[in-house]
Amino acid sequence: MRLLVSALLPLISSSFILQASFVSQRFSTQLFAESGPPKYDKLDGILREAEVVGEGSVMLHVDVVGNEKVEYKPGHVLALEIEDTNDPSAEADNEGWMRGPYTVSRSTESSIDILIKVVGKKSRFFAEAPTNTPVRFGGKFKV
Repeated sequence: MRLLVSALLPLISSSFILQASFVSQRFSTQLFAESGPPKYDKLDGILREAEVVGEGSVMLHVDVVGNEKVEYKPGHVLALEIEDTNDPSAEADNEGWMRGPYTVSRSTESSIDILIKVVGKKSRFFAEAPTNTPVRFGGKFKV
């Protein structure tokens, strides 16, 4: 009996190891847009105020430049851009403008408000921007 167990043990243990290695394997897939980020028409705006509304939370009040009327509703996601005056080469693919997706909190025909959490370079740049800083925005994405 011992001889049988000792002969089968390497076979049994190797099959368990083999099965365990298959079970623990994981695959990941990254999805990329075929032609980069979505294209959108950009509107010019002015950051009227970056209002601190809580620790690390800032409400951006953006006015539209010109007579363009906007039709955003709370919950719409848009692309918001601000010029990187410290290091424009870092955003060379977007002419020196930092951009990211943000959710509209409030909106009128001539203004939008966006609540942000300050967590990195771009959000800090928005939060610390002086009154009347030029911004650009566009797109209307529902999530």
